[in-house]
Amino acid sequence: TRSARGGVGGSPRNREETAHLQSDSSNSGRGARYPFVVFEHIVELITWLAPLVQRIAKHDRPLAEQIRRAASAAGALCREGSYARGGNRVAKIHQAMSEADEVRAHLRIAEAWGHIIVEDRVWDRLDHIVAVLFKLTR
Repeated sequence: TRSARGGVGGSPRNREETAHLQSDSSNSGRGARYPFVVFEHIVELITWLAPLVQRIAKHDRPLAEQIRRAASAAGALCREGSYARGGNRVAKIHQAMSEADEVRAHLRIAEAWGHIIVEDRVWDRLDHIVAVLFKLTR
């Protein structure tokens, strides 16, 4: 799925980040570019989640806030992990994975309560994000 601005790597900011990663030998290790790509996937996911979170908030404000907080934390930690090194990098990426999985759990709970119906694309994107972040921690 591509966003209106051209999808992952479509904005000038993303092209600059890609160039930075390709030219920076300190980031040339295994999976160096993936956190940036996953970050953009998380941002896109958040745009999909926003209307769902608004609907959930009408029935269960704390649950909606937990989803909002976990999704935001997943993006922030993924981005922080992009620039971290060694064990700190792995720890931040692992935390991002845990937050993304928390989003998945809270959405499932919201569905079980009958607050929302989650589209397959959201589940697919969450599964992809968690899988890539898992691989980056190995």
